[in-house]
Amino acid sequence: FKSPQLLRLEDGTLLAFAEALWPTCSEAGHSTIVFRRSEDDGLHWSQLTELIKIDENARTRLGLCGQPLSMSNVVPIQLKDKYPGRILVFYMRNHFKTWIIHSDNGGETWGGDHEIATATPSRNVGEAPDCNRTIDWFGASPGPFTYMEVFIRRLSGEMMALLGKAELSL
Repeated sequence: FKSPQLLRLEDGTLLAFAEALWPTCSEAGHSTIVFRRSEDDGLHWSQLTELIKIDENARTRLGLCGQPLSMSNVVPIQLKDKYPGRILVFYMRNHFKTWIIHSDNGGETWGGDHEIATATPSRNVGEAPDCNRTIDWFGASPGPFTYMEVFIRRLSGEMMALLGKAELSL
């Protein structure tokens, strides 16, 4: 597991998210997003659950660069005003495209999984990234947290722009 994220909901429920990498811990291998819920301030937790369930054949077909589908860089938030209590989880597919999924019942069920097309890096012309790219493709140079910082800045700007312009099919 890597990149843990913890979200405390308005009702006190805790949602813990992480990237699950298997069968190895390779960034290029199979990865998905998992989560657990706690309603007693972390004393007891639900079973580990995949956030987005995709069968193995689809994972192979949806992957890029000869690798299976990779889901990573989870960013969970809870809305307060227009959609009170709605949880949005932004994440990356294949380290390339930004997707979003939501829950309206405290993370018990999830739906509406779709790509945010305008948040995909604009440096790429086609439907897939350069499979030989390095971290500088994302506008950063190697160093601690640079990719995540760039991702969060890009996502924050896109999210604010999208929320300001449209309903986003939330």
